[in-house]
Amino acid sequence: MRVVIVAGPPAAGKTAVLRHALTRMKLPPDRVHLVKLDCLDGGDVRAFEAAGYRAQVLLSGDICPDHHLVTVLGDAYLDAMDAGVEWLFLETAGLCERCSPFLARVPALLVLGLTAGLQAPQKLRSLVAHCDALAVTKTDLASQAEYEVFSQAARSVNPSCWMRTVNGLTGEGVAPLSAWLEALPDLELLDLESLRVVLPRGHCSLCTGGL
Repeated sequence: MRVVIVAGPPAAGKTAVLRHALTRMKLPPDRVHLVKLDCLDGGDVRAFEAAGYRAQVLLSGDICPDHHLVTVLGDAYLDAMDAGVEWLFLETAGLCERCSPFLARVPALLVLGLTAGLQAPQKLRSLVAHCDALAVTKTDLASQAEYEVFSQAARSVNPSCWMRTVNGLTGEGVAPLSAWLEALPDLELLDLESLRVVLPRGHCSLCTGGL
């Protein structure tokens, strides 16, 4: 089974990008297990449903979804194994942006909107530095010069990152991303997997709504 973690800030376009990629890959819905982690509302899974895919929604409440993911990933993997699917996608939206949900052996796709700011790659270093692929969205809302500054900032944080632009509304640019996903190898998760970045101990004050 191929396992992929899809992460990124809220409203970056993760669900839209993943939906376009699934449509492009023409994966049968019964061969895909989608898990979406959000804080209080996972209503945008309707985008998956419109494309014929069902998604399981797990709400983390006040806890950062990225932090919550590492506690439920094992059960999600076992559920996918029991269902006999070929793909497991775990989509998570960070809350505090200090957590990185990526496992050392699991392919990590980061979706980041250009409108997050030209210095977003540095500010979201824990995510950008440890992803395998970066899908940059909302480039139509900025100039080419701004994109160049943004992409250079991302490269300075993660020089080896595979990076492409994808339009979450139209799906333009999703073909290379779909090809990247299709080239991923099968993976059997171990009982104990290592994180790429150690999460903050317990739950930070931002996770629990503190100041």
